[in-house]
Amino acid sequence: MHCSPGLVGFVLAAWLALLLACGSGAAGPASPAAGRPAPAQAGPPVPLAGAEALAAYRGADRQRVLEEGARQEGKVTWYTTTQRETLGQPVIDAFTRKYPFLQVDYYRADSTALVQRLREEARAGRHAADLFETTTGALQLAVAGGLLLPVTSLGVPDAPADGRHAESYWFATWELYPAIGFNTNAIAPDEAPKSYDDLLDPRWKGRIGLPSSSVAVHFVGLMVETKGEDYLAQLGRQDVRVREVSQTALANLVASGEVPLSPVITSKDTRFLQNKGAPLAWNPAQPIGAQRAAAGLVKAAPHPHAALLLLDFLLSPADGEGRSVYAAQGYGTPGQGEATSYTLVDLATRPDYAEQYDRWERLLNQHLGRATP
Repeated sequence: MHCSPGLVGFVLAAWLALLLACGSGAAGPASPAAGRPAPAQAGPPVPLAGAEALAAYRGADRQRVLEEGARQEGKVTWYTTTQRETLGQPVIDAFTRKYPFLQVDYYRADSTALVQRLREEARAGRHAADLFETTTGALQLAVAGGLLLPVTSLGVPDAPADGRHAESYWFATWELYPAIGFNTNAIAPDEAPKSYDDLLDPRWKGRIGLPSSSVAVHFVGLMVETKGEDYLAQLGRQDVRVREVSQTALANLVASGEVPLSPVITSKDTRFLQNKGAPLAWNPAQPIGAQRAAAGLVKAAPHPHAALLLLDFLLSPADGEGRSVYAAQGYGTPGQGEATSYTLVDLATRPDYAEQYDRWERLLNQHLGRATP
């Protein structure tokens, strides 16, 4: 077959161009050995995309991945019920000392308001919260509403079984122990009630107080589940006063003598007021309905890397980190220390908690009456 000179020149030119492109010149880099890929260049870890993937990531470089991603995010938004003065600011200060490249946006409200806000933001597609910390009961409602993600990989030791959600949607950060607190000027210590059955003694009629909050609902739940509804009816005949105050404010009323005794005063508040010279004492009636705060990762967290760093920090037992900050303020640690002295019940771990809470609230109103000033 005869080829024209123009066609031959075109083919030769193309062949030379291909040879130059693939060949290795003296001034160029050496080619890798045949069949062996070039080594990958070292570099910072690439952050994983999405909160769900991060919450389950178990790679050996997990901490590096979280830190690198958090540097890009720049901040974390913490929704919590903890008071800023006693817990919030000390935690923020310690956390930002460890991670100075992060800003903590702090939003505090009571547990009911926090759950409602999270629901409204989810419905509106306006995602602000990263980490959600409140009572375990409120967290159960958030789980039921599909607002949280399970975290199956943590950078701290596993929490005890009763200090975490069964499917890892939340982890307890601290706990309190409410039982029978009484004013020692009004009631002699050797005569004070030491058990829940002792509260039924006629001498305590009209002298028992409860706060008008979920604390009272949980106390009713504890009595119903451990002693039965008949006990609650008997207690109702003691003219228990439900006061429109918080649990801590009620402890102050007991310390002042305005309320002689209450079955929901915490050992923490008792120690705090005793250190100030208040005539307050505490009997650990069993079982104790543990009041726990816990934290969980918000499903649509906009800053998931930073959120998981904060979650690890809150659960960390290391000196200067979350658990030690809580302990310094008198809060208990699940499964450790003071907790081991008591028989504890956490009603919020029940799978039917939301339905039972409504029932206990109805029983509170039925047997103990509505709140009074």
